[in-house]
Amino acid sequence: MVTNEYLSWRRRWSVRTVAAVPDELLHARVGAGQLRDTAQDTVERDEAWTRLAGLPRQQRAVLVLRYYEGLDDAEIAAALNCAPATVRAHASRALAALRLDDSQEIS
Repeated sequence: MVTNEYLSWRRRWSVRTVAAVPDELLHARVGAGQLRDTAQDTVERDEAWTRLAGLPRQQRAVLVLRYYEGLDDAEIAAALNCAPATVRAHASRALAALRLDDSQEIS
């Protein structure tokens, strides 16, 4: 009983104890004194996925494999069973389409 009570107390204590971090440390980690808004990051990430969803399947696959998975052209070509030149063409067209969408939203 004593052991269980001690362990329960310890679990409760570890959950309730939050170490404060000095503001200087937060600013140093973020850089240039600018704190990022996590809500804005979520909105931007959601917008990026929405825009990717509007691309054709092959172009979307190339961009996801390149920028989210970090694969190079040869690895993407092997995964998609096509030539590396085709991968570069799909990437170029997809990025051009995303740029075109971006310029139309600004206008």
